[in-house]
Amino acid sequence: MGRCWLMMFGLVGIAVSCAGRAAETVNDQPPNASSFACGEETCDSSQYCVYPAYGCIAITPDGGVCPPGTLLTAPNGSIGGACLSPEPEPACMSLSPGAGSFDCSGGDAGIECDSVNAPIPDRCGRICRSICG
Repeated sequence: MGRCWLMMFGLVGIAVSCAGRAAETVNDQPPNASSFACGEETCDSSQYCVYPAYGCIAITPDGGVCPPGTLLTAPNGSIGGACLSPEPEPACMSLSPGAGSFDCSGGDAGIECDSVNAPIPDRCGRICRSICG
């Protein structure tokens, strides 16, 4: 299960920062797989399935109502929560050296892969999530 932190910014909005296992609900594939599923796409063995950063910025609901195009999230059914855009779909990507910061710790990759830059170490998963930055 991932870890999330909420930070309040006045009465207008909050920021949500999440970290943890990447793509926990998706089957990770070994680096030597010839191709693997990534949302509705199929990545080849030189690509990574990258989920965009999600939940980095949220706004406080107005009277429990979120603006159009956002969804109310409440941790464990609690009162409150935040308004977030729908989670974006992943995409197959070839990552240039030094590109971004990623959580590629899905599957059995281990904690050393929860914050890596490209080139992604071979011990890490091929399914990653961009880290809020």
